[in-house]
Amino acid sequence: MTTAFLIIFSLLIEYIYDPISNMKDTHVMQSLIEKYKEYFKDYFNNKYALYLFFAVLVFILINIIILLVDLILHPFFSFLINLIILVYCLRPGEFNKIIDEVKLLGDVNKSKNFEIKRINYIFAGNLSNLDDDRGIIFYSSTRNIFNVLFWFLILGPAGALAYISIDFMLNGSMKIDSQSKKKLKHVISIIEFIPIHLTLLSFALVDDFETCKKNWQSISKKKDLYISNIELINTIGLNLVIRDNDLNNDDFFYTNAQMIIFRALLAWLSIIMLLIFGGFFI
Repeated sequence: MTTAFLIIFSLLIEYIYDPISNMKDTHVMQSLIEKYKEYFKDYFNNKYALYLFFAVLVFILINIIILLVDLILHPFFSFLINLIILVYCLRPGEFNKIIDEVKLLGDVNKSKNFEIKRINYIFAGNLSNLDDDRGIIFYSSTRNIFNVLFWFLILGPAGALAYISIDFMLNGSMKIDSQSKKKLKHVISIIEFIPIHLTLLSFALVDDFETCKKNWQSISKKKDLYISNIELINTIGLNLVIRDNDLNNDDFFYTNAQMIIFRALLAWLSIIMLLIFGGFFI
């Protein structure tokens, strides 16, 4: 039941305690990566391996720390560390607040409640390749919610943090050389492939199965898996929202998109709880 308690408590903190968003500062992650680069840069021949090893190192160190705390101190403290990590990685509340800002202001860059760097990182509006760039909300939902949940379930909080570290290198404010960025995109496309497709399946279950199936089959597979992942979920999400509805009503669009994402999250949580009670997770 530890997994269930971690998810429940992290979601409660995220939705109930508003100031928690201000504590998820991207400067912390950027500072850690920059210090790591300065220390380890002489040990690697190429920058891509240097960046990728950071995620591996995060995964190993976090697991060692949690194991030592569990053995030397008390399981409660290891639970607390796991909870802090999951709260830092999982961002459904903050994601929804930024979407609400978009609905209210029309232009999220006018927001006085969030730093522009933070908004650009969470929302990642520059990643959309579609004519209607509002569809990026669906890919952004996977980065902030579903991918994190998936890797938390598979590899624990350390896995979720390792995923977030790679995601930040690509979508955060860090400056990375184009060659390393290209290779990291290939890595993250593989990492995101399963959770994105599971998210699409949950969209089909909670909304219109036929629309999902039709668009899934009609979207041609691209050689670039990274672009394919993004366009697949954005296109299907867009078609779920805009079918038979006014395309120009942004408030209507974002409200309905939020509802689809929220229902998909409930579907994920329901299945996770069934798996926990079935003994698949501790």
